Amino acid sequence: MTNPTNTDLAAALREIADTLPLGSALIVRLAADRLGVDTDGWIEWKAFDGAKCPVPDGTRTEVKFDDGKQETDETPEWWTWRPCARNIVAYRVVK
Repeated sequence: MTNPTNTDLAAALREIADTLPLGSALIVRLAADRLGVDTDGWIEWKAFDGAKCPVPDGTRTEVKFDDGKQETDETPEWWTWRPCARNIVAYRVVK
């Protein structure tokens, strides 16, 4: 069994929220939002010294850069996840 990602957890929480009364659903949706994952699966990333790739090697991943460009690759460990000339600002696993 693999560990669920924040994206998986947020998606599960949002599915649960859809079955709950309004007050409870709002609380569960807030919990999903606190995971830092938006409804499209993007996870906010703040580069820091010593940062390492947050997904396993070989995981097809899409990233957004601070220059507005996006890239997808199956070797996300090749990107620089720490501060550099072109910083990653968000990422998501592509299924």
